[in-house]
Formats: sequence, structure tokens, C-alpha cells
Amino acid sequence: WEEWLASLHQLPYLELRAALEQLCGIGRKVADCIALFCYDQDNVVPVDTHCLQMAQRFFLPSSLRDKSLSAALYQRIVDAYHSHFGPDFAGWAFMILFVGELSDFRKILAQAPVTPTAVPLASPSSQLGVEPGPKAKAAKGSG
Repeated sequence: WEEWLASLHQLPYLELRAALEQLCGIGRKVADCIALFCYDQDNVVPVDTHCLQMAQRFFLPSSLRDKSLSAALYQRIVDAYHSHFGPDFAGWAFMILFVGELSDFRKILAQAPVTPTAVPLASPSSQLGVEPGPKAKAAKGSG
């Protein structure tokens, strides 16, 4: 399994998603989560109930605000995130918006000091012992 999962890093997104969806219990949303969080597919927007609600509130035309999630609407939401935030990091833009919607996070923000501080990009992951993915390593090596 580990070799097969590692081999998926080399696949383009649509092939990666198709491979993941062959596994029992994995549909598009879960495959998209795996692609975003595990395979450096920063452009992938996993559309779930929360993503749908935010898209209905902020991006979709009023004619689509009362629709239930279909494959066509899923893609329309992905396209809206790509349009608003750019395709390269649309998945992470959604995640930031999602976290901002969480009531616990809102409480933390309400108590946080207003003074912004600069944090080096490498600092949070190095402090947590998180290894950067292949894209981050490649970008760091080319800089």
C-alpha cells in the first residue's frame, strides 16, 4: 500500500482523484481532501456542506443559492474559488475561510491582540516538526 500511495504523487490531479476514488468509501470530496492535504494539490477545493454554504453566501448567483450539491454545482463552486482566489492556492483559501467560520476560532480572534507580527514562513512548520512537501522543497531549492 505504501508504495502505491507514494506513487500517486507523480499523477496529475484528475488521475490522482480517479485512483483514490477506486478505494472503498472514497468519493470526490474525500479524494479532494486527500489530494489537498497529502499530495500537494493546492488548487483542489474539497466541497462539503461548509464550502457549499460559504459559496452560496459569497460567490454563487442568487439562482444557485438554494440548490443542493450536485456534481455540476460542485464544479461550479471549485471554479468560483479558482476565480476569486486564483487556481494555484484555491484549496488553501477555502481552508482559511473555513477556519475563520469556526466559532472557537472566532473566540480566539476576539481575544487576540490587534498588533500584527511577522512570522517567517518556515517558522511554524519547523516548530511543529512538520516536513514540507515536495513542492515546498522544490521552491526552496530554486530560490
